[in-house]
Amino acid sequence: MRPKIALGIWAGIPVMLLVLATLDALKPADIPGLPQAPIATLWALPLDLFLRDLAMALTLGFLLVGGLLANSPSPRMLQLASLFAGAWWFLLVLQIPLTVSEVLALPLAGSLNPTIVESLLSQTTLGQVIVIQLALVGAVALLAWTTRGRIPLVIVGLIAASAAFMPGFSGHSAMSGGHTSATVSLGLHLVVVGMWVGGVVALAALASVDPGKADVAIRRFSACALVCVIILAETGLLSASLRMDSLAELVTSQYGAIVLAKSLVLVILIGFGWKHRQLLRALAAGSAPPNSAAYFLRLIGFEVAWMSVAIGLAVALSRTSPPGEIPGDVVAPGVLVLLGVALPAWAVMWLGERATRFTRFLPDYPEAVAVGALALTAVAALAMPELGLLALLGCVVVTGAGWCAIAIAARSRSITAIAILMVGWPILIWWSLRGTPLESTSGTWVVVLLAEGLLVLLAMSLRPTRRTRASVIVEDVAV
Repeated sequence: MRPKIALGIWAGIPVMLLVLATLDALKPADIPGLPQAPIATLWALPLDLFLRDLAMALTLGFLLVGGLLANSPSPRMLQLASLFAGAWWFLLVLQIPLTVSEVLALPLAGSLNPTIVESLLSQTTLGQVIVIQLALVGAVALLAWTTRGRIPLVIVGLIAASAAFMPGFSGHSAMSGGHTSATVSLGLHLVVVGMWVGGVVALAALASVDPGKADVAIRRFSACALVCVIILAETGLLSASLRMDSLAELVTSQYGAIVLAKSLVLVILIGFGWKHRQLLRALAAGSAPPNSAAYFLRLIGFEVAWMSVAIGLAVALSRTSPPGEIPGDVVAPGVLVLLGVALPAWAVMWLGERATRFTRFLPDYPEAVAVGALALTAVAALAMPELGLLALLGCVVVTGAGWCAIAIAARSRSITAIAILMVGWPILIWWSLRGTPLESTSGTWVVVLLAEGLLVLLAMSLRPTRRTRASVIVEDVAV
């Protein structure tokens, strides 16, 4: 597998830890009289869940691509699927003592008590789900190594999909009012995510391990990915609607902020999928550029990184309580930074001039636009909790204001406008949260630091490089 693709797989870990830090979920809660889980457990359990979901996705993806979509089963790909299933099984075992340590606030050594572990596995829904998963995943690890026929591989794939579906019976889905709907939607969501994420990685691996089978698998996976996107969107929308009572909770709760972030990542991934389909059409028509193979692998590298981010957000979401019956009265700071800074800054740094074309119709006063964007965002933050169904309109306003400010600053290469945004965003967040418990929490200021870091990266991208200046000098001399 290409090094950049292998590196992109881990991109979700820092994102997950950053989100959990904003939720104050990586340190023990200071509640007098109640025992608290060790800090090592609070860090180790999310990492274990991330790696578990990643191993699950790779198992499903390598079985799908190497065993079912290729023109004939690839032994090497199936062996890799077996190894990933073994890692999945090991991480499930590791999840048991970590869960005991978190639930009962025991040190890691004390969470290995056989009596306590047996009680977890036999008397709780989560424990029973883990036991069933261990049996199913163990079977997948053994069968994927030895099975080569199409029909037997379909059975192995169904066993792996059943194991991926099982967490839908535990967690938030088991506690919600629409238990059956929540369970089915979450289970399908996990299976489809695994097929899509693991399938993309498996395509890159197949191109390296068995290039002769890659072309057919890529074309078949393109149609499969389209189905995955549709199911992901529908199950994600259903799951969110079952856990949030109003659209206002999407912008006033930490849970809603993570849901919104996952939705934006899905939109980005759909964009990458569209580029893949365009490339396939060009290859079919014989009009693809000579470097299409390198372009395809580069797209997969970025796509895998964003998929890893989606897994990290999913783990963070699973460790966040859904909003209560009464919606909050202030916009979550993560929502403001996500819409007003993160999305516009990423678009400008990734798309370049294409993200700034619409600003040609706006006045070329980047500093004034930056101040106006901050003021408009402040007004939207004040009004959004009261808008109800129109909360999404407030999201559009915040995104549009941030996009205008950052796009015009990028077009004009105005470091001053970026500096105004860097000074203004901490003040804006403090003003929107003044008088509330969120005003002084460490998680709020982690979000502020994230905004500042993104703006610093944006400012660095606006500085002309030596290579650019050198090329201008060479052109002048040639003339």
